[in-house]
Amino acid sequence: MILGLNRKVKNISYIFTKDYKEIILLGVYLLIRQTGKFL
Repeated sequence: MILGLNRKVKNISYIFTKDYKEIILLGVYLLIRQTGKFL
């Protein structure tokens, strides 16, 4: 039971970090686009 819970937590954290990376990449992309407009 504990092992199953640990696996579930790992899954959630993996999904979270994946989404987090995508959000960071999106933020960087938007930042670059904004600075591109100013330049």
